[in-house]
Parts: sequence; C-alpha cells; structure tokens
Amino acid sequence: MDLQALQQVTRSDHLHARHQKALRLYKLGVEYLQRAKQYDWDRLLLRNAARCFASAITHNRAVPEPYLKQAFLFSLVGNTRKSLHYLREAQRLAPDHPELLRLQAYLQQSPTERRTAVSQASLPASSVRRSSLDPQQLAYQRDKLAIELQQVMSKAYRELPSLQPTWAEPVWKGYCRLRDEFDAKYQSLCDLFDRLSTHFDLAAIDRDLQKLEIGLNRFDDVCEHSEQMVSLYQRIQHLEKMFERHVLKQQQGGSPDTQTLLDKYQQVLDEMADELDLFEGSGMSIQQVLPRYENLVALYQRIDAQSSGGTP
Repeated sequence: MDLQALQQVTRSDHLHARHQKALRLYKLGVEYLQRAKQYDWDRLLLRNAARCFASAITHNRAVPEPYLKQAFLFSLVGNTRKSLHYLREAQRLAPDHPELLRLQAYLQQSPTERRTAVSQASLPASSVRRSSLDPQQLAYQRDKLAIELQQVMSKAYRELPSLQPTWAEPVWKGYCRLRDEFDAKYQSLCDLFDRLSTHFDLAAIDRDLQKLEIGLNRFDDVCEHSEQMVSLYQRIQHLEKMFERHVLKQQQGGSPDTQTLLDKYQQVLDEMADELDLFEGSGMSIQQVLPRYENLVALYQRIDAQSSGGTP
C-alpha cells in the first residue's frame, strides 16, 4: 500500500472539510449582516457577523470574500485602519474583485467626502451646524490633535519596529494589550480628525495619520502571527502530554485504543508540520518549538512500535 498517497488523500479530505466549514461560517455571517442592516445596523448582530467571518478566515485563508466582509464591517464603525488591513489581504487573493474596488474607492475618499456620502440627512442637526462653534476652541482642538498625534507616532516608532512574532503566550498577550492601547488612541485621533476636517485643511495631519496606520498595520501582523504560533505551540504541548500518558498505559499493561489514536493524529502531525513550514517560509524562527515537535513525533512512533510488538 502506498502510505504516502494514503496520507495525501486523508489530508485532502481534511482540508476539504475545513473549507466546507469556512463556507458555512461565511454564509452564516452574511445572514447576520443582512439582519443587522434590517435593524439599523444592530451592534450585536454585527459582532456575530464579524465572529463568523473571522472563523471563516481561520478555516480557509485562500478566498477573498470573508476578508472583504470584515473590511466592510470595520468601515461601518469608522475603523479605516482595520478595514484597510483586511482589504490588503483580499487584494492579494483577488486584485480585481468588484467589491474590493468599491471599498477601496470609498476608503480613499477624504473624511469629508465619506461623511457626505453617508448623507447629511441622516446626521443630527447639531452635528451639521458646526459653523457656530467657537473658532478659538476649534483651533485649540486642532493643536491638541497635532500634539497628541506626534506623541503617539513617537511612541509607535520607538516601541513597535523591534517587536517580532513570538511563541511565548505572555509576550503575545503583552502585544495584545499594547495593540489595544494603540487602537484606542488611534481611534480617538481619527474621531477628532473627523470633527475638525470640515473646519480646517488637515492634509499634513492626514498624511501623518496614514504613516501611523502603516506602523500599526505591521504590528497587527505581528500580533496575528503570534496568535497562530502560540496556538500551535500549545497544541503540541497538549499532544505531548496525551502521548506520554498513552505510553505509560502501554507500559503498565493497559489496553488503550492505540489504533484509533494512531489513525486520528497522523494527519494532525502532518498539519502541524505544514504550519511549521509556513512559519519558516515566512522568515520566522521555529527553533524554539521544533524540538517539541520532534519529541511529539518520536512519541507517536514509539506508540506505533509498541502496538506492533516492536521494541520501544
């Protein structure tokens, strides 16, 4: 029997199952999104849609539609940076996708143009009559925006460039806290920018905001890759403990269901090897986790040998 061909068929079946699950999650997300629109963009329904699209991406990173839907959701809440992050991923997969081109055109508009596109008729009267605001107060807010933006940019340039994807869960969680901190500051700056853009020429500030976006987008990638790496490391540790318990039961004369374990986890080990190859191919170091994976494979082979009556 060609074991390699059999393994390839098994992995192909598993991959097909993941893609089917991704499709079901995507369709569920679209349903949530349609219902949210019917109820004046209900936030709970939007959150459910976002979770579905995120899970769909996890199960199949090779199709653009879930990325595009996530980009649309973030554009709804005014988070241009996150929207552009997902658009970049969609563009990599389908650069001529009609939905991608529409979203790009919308996000390339100035905040004033985007606000006009939403229609002033939907805005409260108090938000339209801004010309009556105190000019001195507006100037103060403009200066405050410029100062706070420079402070955030300085912190980002000082702290973020040296951060690299990590296998360590505490470090990854620290990254997440730092990302949340920057996201909150960035969103606050964008809100203030939007309020002032109808009163001043803020082209220079807009350019600085775009520079900050680039740095934060790169940090988003570091956080995302770290999450994937930590997840793989934890799964390897979990299987190590499971295999060690199985070996101990075999040595004590127990009768564990060895064949079921061997059949189930052969493809899991193959998938982990594929993930390691992807990380290494992306330029990330796998030296910290590679010995753990090799030990996991050795444990699997030991279980296989013992079940066949061989020498452990």
